[in-house]
Amino acid sequence: MFRIVALYRSHPTSNFLSSVPARNLADAARHVHSVTFADLVTVHSTIAELAKVVVDLRPDLLFFFATGGIPIVFPLMKYAAEELDCSQQDGLFHMFPGLAWGGTINGHSSFDYFQAEAVNLIQTRLISKPILRIALIDTTNTGNAINCAVQAIGAALSRAKVKQGEVHIIGVVNASGNAKSRDNENRIPVVHHGGTEVAVSVPAGYEPGGKLESGAFVKFIPTGSEATMPAGTVLNVGYWVVNELFTEDNAELLGTTVMQDALKVNSTGAAGRLEIKFDNGQTRTVSSVVPIGRFLLYLLESRTARKLWHALHAINSMPASQTSKSGTDLDADAALSITEMEHCAPDTLKTLLRINARLTPVQINWLATQKPIPASAIGKVAGALRKSDPEQSETDAQTVIEAANFLGQVFPQHAVVGNNMRRLRDRRQFWLDVYDRNDK
Repeated sequence: MFRIVALYRSHPTSNFLSSVPARNLADAARHVHSVTFADLVTVHSTIAELAKVVVDLRPDLLFFFATGGIPIVFPLMKYAAEELDCSQQDGLFHMFPGLAWGGTINGHSSFDYFQAEAVNLIQTRLISKPILRIALIDTTNTGNAINCAVQAIGAALSRAKVKQGEVHIIGVVNASGNAKSRDNENRIPVVHHGGTEVAVSVPAGYEPGGKLESGAFVKFIPTGSEATMPAGTVLNVGYWVVNELFTEDNAELLGTTVMQDALKVNSTGAAGRLEIKFDNGQTRTVSSVVPIGRFLLYLLESRTARKLWHALHAINSMPASQTSKSGTDLDADAALSITEMEHCAPDTLKTLLRINARLTPVQINWLATQKPIPASAIGKVAGALRKSDPEQSETDAQTVIEAANFLGQVFPQHAVVGNNMRRLRDRRQFWLDVYDRNDK
């Protein structure tokens, strides 16, 4: 799978978001962010849908803006990268500071900075392709961010002397933020399936050529001198409405800090916990060895067939009255824990080897899925097996099962005999003997 850092170019280059381990896991208790499962599902499915849209568009350039565009476009890139040409030297995806920010770069506003950089990229593309297709993605509460994008890209195309092209602008609309806005004048309704009424302001100098519906592009027609697009360029705008875009105006949830005076976005390296509130009243909290923002992006880029999403849906479908842990519930918890470890395998392995505690069954299960099996973990797994009594607790019994499976992969010549022993006490002793004989 492609690494995010290889898929996009940041403007300025110092805005790369590094995936560093969290500085202090103890801080996670102070950074708890709550999202509902329904909103998580909606954003996740919207990203998957937009990835298909981008693949179908096959743009020559795609611009997006920090920080609002990060939780949408970063996962989208992972979905779409294998089907798009990301081989251009100057990249397909380009991240810029938000156009409405008030700081400057070398004396230039974010709007002017975007124009200058975009003109260079557009002119480079024009050398090999005279008719360009350009896409832009941003998030918005009322449509203002999209209107800024229309104005900025129109001005850049004019400066680059583009004679013919297509522009597709995708606005992900935060319905809860839309409802809170008091400025309702000159807004046009967006039809969507949610219960909240949504209306957006449209770009100056344009009017939509049809009804605005969530999830569909509409051609915008120039109506006056304020229209910025060159005469031969077609403007299409589409709004995708989500009930709650939980990262909007919440840079901390992305694991970032925003330095407005310098138009920069930096990784915080802060640990955190993501609290998921399910439809049935249950709440689960997950934390990881990397900043919460990185885990959130991993969550949003995971396809619905993954163990994680099956586990989340299993938890959500449990009866509200069910308080004891059933087999399904335990499986769901295990899948959540495995996913937390899986998204940053090198850091997870270092942490598991360093902690002064017996490995849990879930941790041993995860170690057994790594390719190749980490030799450095063999002693740690054997130590957990040695301290487990399968007749004392269910956890100990599961530890024996998982440790036997792990050691069966390390010593495959003994796996058939050792893992077919019916009594867990015998199985435990068999694998301890195998390990002791080979640990010379």
